[in-house]
Amino acid sequence: MRYKISVSEVAFNIFSYLLLIILSISAVYPFLNSIALAFNQGNDSLRGGIYFWPRLATLENFKAIFSNNDILNGTYVSVFKTVVGTLLHVSVTAACAFSLSKRYLPGNKLLTAYLLIPTLFGGGIVPYYILLRSLHLTNSIWVYILPSLFSFFNILIIRTYFESLPAEIEEAAIIEGCNYFTILIRIIMPLSLPVIATVALFTAVGQWNDWFAGYFFVSRNELQPLSTILVNFLKENDTSSIFDKLGVNSAHSITRTYTSESLKMAVLVVVTMPILVTYPFLQKYFLKGVLIGSVKG
Repeated sequence: MRYKISVSEVAFNIFSYLLLIILSISAVYPFLNSIALAFNQGNDSLRGGIYFWPRLATLENFKAIFSNNDILNGTYVSVFKTVVGTLLHVSVTAACAFSLSKRYLPGNKLLTAYLLIPTLFGGGIVPYYILLRSLHLTNSIWVYILPSLFSFFNILIIRTYFESLPAEIEEAAIIEGCNYFTILIRIIMPLSLPVIATVALFTAVGQWNDWFAGYFFVSRNELQPLSTILVNFLKENDTSSIFDKLGVNSAHSITRTYTSESLKMAVLVVVTMPILVTYPFLQKYFLKGVLIGSVKG
């Protein structure tokens, strides 16, 4: 039996597909255009007409930015704070979620409400800066890692997943003589890889894209991550200022081998490309972890 589609359904489907196509193009085009400009000669880009593909392909823009020590240091800082910050955040969050998943824990509800308070009410930027300065975290690479170890949202996701696991698994481990630390590390964590990967992805993306801490709490150039360097470049409108920051040879600037805009696009590609490359490989864990961690089985 063939199902007849009405005219209104056909019209709705056509409208939906067109809308999705328009939204997809509007989301993808700016980044594709940035990549094309980053790989195109800066002087040629001034003529316009570059949309999805470079007209005169070159790597000069990337050679210029990577010849600068700030970009290299920013890459090291970004990689360090992303890797170390993600590992520590997942470890602390999983341990906290494991404790809160125990209904028999004394003061469980009170502790959960207490942890929720800083999520709903912030102290403000000035008190936060005073706190970091009193802890000697300003102008330190640990300012990117230690304050971000706690996330109540991620604790809730992991706790909900832990609560969905059969209690008999933990009871059997206790009978075998395992302590809670061993149960968490050797039993619970391996069974929770989807939600752990989800939280790790959330944290890694947040750490890599975070420019706020480096912009306000770090004044030493060698400790600023790529995201902060990108923000500093994007707010510069003077071409000579950008050339001075990158240490570009004045002879090259006269011949217009590259421009301030092409250098900005190159930095933008360097900052965003690692996340875009790794995200597709973790997407299956991301979707599964969100679904399972949000609804108790």
